[in-house]
Amino acid sequence: MPIIPVGGPASIPLPAGYNTVGNVILSAREMFTDRAQVLNPPGTELKGTLIGNAPSTLTWGTYYVKLCYRTGSAINPWGETLPGPELGPFVVDAQHSIQIQGTQQNTYGAAQLPAGATAVVAYYGSQGGEYQYVVSTSIPFAIGIQGQGGYPPTRNTAYLPDSNGDALSAAAIYRWINDGLKLGSEITNGIPDHTACPTVDGQPVYTLPGNWKKINGGWYDGYPLYMGRQNDVFRRNAVPGTVALSVTRQLTDRTMVECWPQPARTSGNGTTTAAMGLADIVANVNVSGWVLGFGLAQIGTEIVEYAALDNNQLVGLTRGMAGTVPMAWPAGTVVNELNLEFSGSRVPTPYGLGMSGSVLNLEPGWDQALQVYLESRFLKLEKQYKESKALLDEFTATMQQMKSNRIVFGPRQVQANAGRGAETYPGLGGPFGGVLVP
Repeated sequence: MPIIPVGGPASIPLPAGYNTVGNVILSAREMFTDRAQVLNPPGTELKGTLIGNAPSTLTWGTYYVKLCYRTGSAINPWGETLPGPELGPFVVDAQHSIQIQGTQQNTYGAAQLPAGATAVVAYYGSQGGEYQYVVSTSIPFAIGIQGQGGYPPTRNTAYLPDSNGDALSAAAIYRWINDGLKLGSEITNGIPDHTACPTVDGQPVYTLPGNWKKINGGWYDGYPLYMGRQNDVFRRNAVPGTVALSVTRQLTDRTMVECWPQPARTSGNGTTTAAMGLADIVANVNVSGWVLGFGLAQIGTEIVEYAALDNNQLVGLTRGMAGTVPMAWPAGTVVNELNLEFSGSRVPTPYGLGMSGSVLNLEPGWDQALQVYLESRFLKLEKQYKESKALLDEFTATMQQMKSNRIVFGPRQVQANAGRGAETYPGLGGPFGGVLVP
């Protein structure tokens, strides 16, 4: 029952630069004044009771409470509803506090917030003069501490990004977002990222998670791979061993790779032994057959990068790699070691209705650029072609600047003794490379 004082989202361990698709949608709708629908205020589904044997630090006295729903995330709230009916009176002393309960239940019989609500904001004080509040992301919760100063809202700002506006449907705005992602990736040549998949003993061909514009490097069990051509692969019969080279081939919407020799082992696997939160950077696991001390793993449908496997824990997690979506995972979720790893440039993940709470898994700057693109599309819909083109040009210029400002580490090395394409010769250059021979 976490209580979150406003001003305290920094206490929640969310990733730096955390942003959501809903933020982009709402910011864009503000620009073309087509606001989404709002969540209804609390009704009789929430109630307050006075509970004993619950130590309180509130000043003794009589309190009244007004409750609001909040939408959005803890670090980026979208807004609050108007308050529901005033609750009270509650006579609070050192051993009594106020508990807020809910009547809505999930399939397991536990109390839950209504669809769209991510928190309850409880304002409390004198009758008609509630002047402080706390925020809870679940119910029931107790009010027994001094909260932040503030008054109940006078208008409903709890917008729902997955709802329709007066002029534009939610489905249309998601379609425009995906168009902007596609155009942006074409201008920038994709987003630098890593992906990986588990290997199966003797299996030669694998489909990589995500959609990739280019693959420029690979590793098998941590050993670098030579990125070969189609006719570099011996295909007469299976030769399991340590993979030496990989061939990338694009088939429709899938990126597939072929390994030679074929992998000689099946990657490690197991399950989580405890539930994981959206922002957790440690996963408790029970795994076997695991080889790599650091690298990529898959938890459920999410790919993560881990810094170490230490005492049945994957630690130092970077969440949502390869365009996957960070999620909360229950205990017993399948975990796989991803020992066939590739780096390259991927196409952004498309989004659809119901994904407004998903992390916008893009480089910094894409969120503002997408807002400009959405406004451009809206003005085109309104037949304001000149203004629409100006914003589209602004979006294009932003994407081109992001491409030109992309950090490239150097110096770049050329693999020695590769025997394919441009030849290199050891001894004429550095200890790990040679010189290019046209």
